[in-house]
Amino acid sequence: MLQDFEQKTINVENEIQKRMQKMEKDLQERERKFQEEMERQLNIINILKGATEKEWEEVNSREIRLEIERNELETNKQQLKSELEMLELDKELIKHESFLCPEMVKFVKEQMSQRFEEMEKDLQERERNFQEEMEREFDNTNILKDVTEKEWEEVKYERTRLENERNKHETKKQ
Repeated sequence: MLQDFEQKTINVENEIQKRMQKMEKDLQERERKFQEEMERQLNIINILKGATEKEWEEVNSREIRLEIERNELETNKQQLKSELEMLELDKELIKHESFLCPEMVKFVKEQMSQRFEEMEKDLQERERNFQEEMEREFDNTNILKDVTEKEWEEVKYERTRLENERNKHETKKQ
């Protein structure tokens, strides 16, 4: 009977040891999977971060380009104004030049009128193009900002969740 009891005790101890080994093995497997998932998520976070930084750089370069174009447009406007003033002076000159033949005056007036119309059209076209470009850039920037903020919120949440899980596993290990 004593031998039977000792044998059962040994069997129970062996069973407990097997269960503990199995539990340890399961725990190690879960930790390994957790580490793999954490690394995968961190890689995704880093990829998103890199893509977001690149997009912000592109937005900044577009803003710089638009500022340059805006300055060029303003310079062109000033040039056109200057040319218009010159045309007005020419017009005044023609009015006071009585020694010119009427055909010549008519020709010069037509040329000035055509030039004036072309300059006006060019200025309007440039302003319209610039305004359209500004609106597109503004829309793109706002869309990018919204998407980026949402992505960053998701990334922050995921990072916090992963860190909490890692801390739990480390605490359980100890």
